Amino acid sequence: MTSALLAADYILATSSVRLTPMQINKLSYISHGFTLALEDEELFLDRVEAWKYGPVIPAIYYALREHGGDNVMELPYCETSLNSPEIKDRITFLAKRIPESHKKIINVVLNKYGSFSGRGLSTMTHEPGTPWHRCYKDGKLGIEIPNNMTQEYYKSQLRQ
Repeated sequence: MTSALLAADYILATSSVRLTPMQINKLSYISHGFTLALEDEELFLDRVEAWKYGPVIPAIYYALREHGGDNVMELPYCETSLNSPEIKDRITFLAKRIPESHKKIINVVLNKYGSFSGRGLSTMTHEPGTPWHRCYKDGKLGIEIPNNMTQEYYKSQLRQ
């Protein structure tokens, strides 16, 4: 198990497209959900909350908020530019800290959802029956989305 920022770094470093903070947050959450469903393990220990635009991992949000809607060009955990010659070393570092089965799940999520916009991913997480939909209360902040609810939802997605 790792931190959400370490998982976000891995997502950002291995994605074939440039990603915005919203995309990174949603892809991290979806990866977490499928890891719970498939491995019965958490991808990360960080809290997930129901915010206006969907599930948010506050640790990732606060680390990336300065980028607004722009593409993120630096790994937030490793503090390395994606254009740096050191990026290959950082990917190796990240790969050693994330279990192989979790990396496979992240890679599948990136292949399936990585090209979706932040808004597209947000819309997907707003659908009726999603953990966000079940937890969100308009105007209320800090509502946690429990892992068991996320796990249950993503298990149902696997059955479809």
